[in-house]
Amino acid sequence: MPRASHSTLLLCATGTALLTGGFFLGRTTAPALSNFPSSALLPFSASAIADVRPSASSTSPASSNNTPALSTANWPASLAIPSTPASEDAQRACLRTLATTNPTLALQLAQAAPSPRQRDEFIRAALQGWAASAPLDAARWTLDHVRLGERRLAAEALLSAAIAQPEAAIQAAHFLCASDPLLQSDHGNALVTAFASAGRFDLASQFAATAPGEFRAHWLSTAFSRWAQHQPSSAIAAAHELPDATARTEALQGVITGWAMSDPAALVANADKLPAGETRATALRDGLQQWVSLDPIAASAWMDRLDPSRDLDAGAAAVATTAVIAQKNPDVAASWAESIVDPELRANTLLDFIRLWAERDPSAARSYAANSPALRPETRASALASFEPHATP
Repeated sequence: MPRASHSTLLLCATGTALLTGGFFLGRTTAPALSNFPSSALLPFSASAIADVRPSASSTSPASSNNTPALSTANWPASLAIPSTPASEDAQRACLRTLATTNPTLALQLAQAAPSPRQRDEFIRAALQGWAASAPLDAARWTLDHVRLGERRLAAEALLSAAIAQPEAAIQAAHFLCASDPLLQSDHGNALVTAFASAGRFDLASQFAATAPGEFRAHWLSTAFSRWAQHQPSSAIAAAHELPDATARTEALQGVITGWAMSDPAALVANADKLPAGETRATALRDGLQQWVSLDPIAASAWMDRLDPSRDLDAGAAAVATTAVIAQKNPDVAASWAESIVDPELRANTLLDFIRLWAERDPSAARSYAANSPALRPETRASALASFEPHATP
């Protein structure tokens, strides 16, 4: 059966159109707040810290008085009023600000939070404030005071703030990786993610390229995937500049992953700019699969202009096994499944297509399975067996 034309698929698609659980950071021994001298409670301006007065609907007789803007001086009072997302945002902001000048006090306040969730989030906020000015010190405290099970999120928080000082952030990441080998991959990847999230793709890729061999593919994939989602041409150029051939391949795989997520049609159209062989084949496979999931009409029209080939097999399989196409326009789905060049993929796709079709029209699907010349004997047997009623004990 020849592949169905784009117009046929368009009719099909037109018809179709009508149709924190945070980790609990361990509490370390901290003196009571009442033991701090008033001089240690640093004031904060009302413009910098949000007002944490409870809303009228949540105000109780015991807390009906106006509460001043949050500062360390009234921190205990802020914990006594009913908690809201806004009040906790203000508390985290207060801790981040305090930690830039007095990290010890900020962390002690965080550790005194009334619930494990708040304690976890407040400690991360304090670490962020501290890491903005002294990331290595914040990293050392994290290793000394945070249990293994909660350490990954704490390290992510401090590294996300540390990138304001790139060299110091890299130093802190190296320290975490060397001192915490069980989470070495996570710590390094956290810094890569932080750089990329800030748009410093150059720093993310440079740091990833220095990763130990067992982690390099993961870090490079993160760096170049993020880069390709925003600047695919620049990401490809940077990947080609990597001196190590294996690193180049790993980086290009990251480019493919990110580009397929953000603009699969563009990835497919530009696949010829990638190295021939496995890299280009992967780009077409991943790009076509994602493109079909987003816009099967456009993707199938693009493929329909070309002769069937192994490079297009993944896209053809994706069209054939799109449920709405298989069930509402089975002739279209069958033509794409039958066009697949790789015999194993063709057989598996035909079985999946028949199963999907049978959910809507089992009689027609069974007839196709019994009579289509596209099925090999063993594929036909498997397809027909799926229609047999299950034996009852």
